[in-house]
Amino acid sequence: PEDLTGVGMRMHYTLGLRNRKKYKNFLKPVFDPREILVTSTDFNRTIQSVYAQLQGLYAQIPEQDITEEEERRMNEMNGYSEKIQQLIDAETAKLNFFSLPNKMQIFPIHIYNKIDHKILLSTEYSISGCKGVIKIRDENKKLLLSTIKTLKEKEEANINNYFNGKNKTVNTTNVTHLAKLCDEFKCDVVDGRFDKNIISETFEESCTQFQNDLLFTLEFGDKENKILKMSQTPVFQDMLYYMSNVISKDIEKKRDLEQGEYRPKFVMVSGHDVTLMGVIEYMKHFLNKTEKIPIVPFATSVFFEVYRKEEKEKLSSSDYIVKYYINDDLIAEVNFDEMNTTMRKDFWSEDEIANFCEFDDWKEKKTTDTLLILVIIFSIIGLLIVVALIIVIVFLRKKLKVINYDNVKVSEMS
Repeated sequence: PEDLTGVGMRMHYTLGLRNRKKYKNFLKPVFDPREILVTSTDFNRTIQSVYAQLQGLYAQIPEQDITEEEERRMNEMNGYSEKIQQLIDAETAKLNFFSLPNKMQIFPIHIYNKIDHKILLSTEYSISGCKGVIKIRDENKKLLLSTIKTLKEKEEANINNYFNGKNKTVNTTNVTHLAKLCDEFKCDVVDGRFDKNIISETFEESCTQFQNDLLFTLEFGDKENKILKMSQTPVFQDMLYYMSNVISKDIEKKRDLEQGEYRPKFVMVSGHDVTLMGVIEYMKHFLNKTEKIPIVPFATSVFFEVYRKEEKEKLSSSDYIVKYYINDDLIAEVNFDEMNTTMRKDFWSEDEIANFCEFDDWKEKKTTDTLLILVIIFSIIGLLIVVALIIVIVFLRKKLKVINYDNVKVSEMS
């Protein structure tokens, strides 16, 4: 499904309520864009998910934010026809000096840029345009043959019964198609939109097993963790940037004089189950853990919290720790310096990504940018040469006197 379902909205709303309870003394009760930054992948459902969660996180009713004088002046400036103005007056009377109906709040949500989006793990079998990833996946596809065969033999009747009833085309030999069918089925299970009489209870378990095998074979299946490290570069690069910013300000004691806090101090990122599994799998790699983690359920959260170990006069970045949670479970505590130094060695540069993936548009952009820089440099050099020549000519004209004797020119240096 492309959009968030009603059940999904409720799940994220209640997750927001849970986070409000956890961070009630950390965040203001009413949304303040100066203390929180929200980013999402560019998909309807991920944007809707974080918006629903924000409604729960900031469920407290805001104070009235429009005065009587402001409302009067606003109405004077509208310039609507009398009929429309009467309709507006009737509706605004219900607002009772609140900006929006139902005392709701709105939130700015930022989107990952196009460059980052090309390498993020967003949906099953994502990063499909990267040739380096395609090569690794093609090598690993044979590992999935037994999984596909098992799913087909065991569940083909269930698949056909279920999806033919929904007028869906079924292709049990296509990996991507099977992944999407299983994902849709799991959504229907959560939403209660399937008939248990036409499908066996084993199908959900079979789908989960297939998705796990798909995820860990195709998304994270290379021994050098190339896909994992590349796809997590934008996620962890941003996270370490914000952590470093807060820590450096704390060390320098450059607190906001008005609020006594750092900004942004709360950063939210909304993605897909595969996005989240990438984060969890990368943390497993960072922590040198080997156990296989099953694919996460809907509305799962991962938290990274920065703490100062102790209060002292002179601080350094080694005095901070990062606590890593999956939902309410504390998974690990790590030293910030160690985390920062180790992870940055795994980050991929734009050049490395462009070469590995053979992204032509990146190469063309870099070539265009290089040519533009060269043109600018040569233009500046040319301009400097012209200016220098003008200065020399002016200088020589001042130093050189020309004297005429009977139409004979004699030059004399002064």
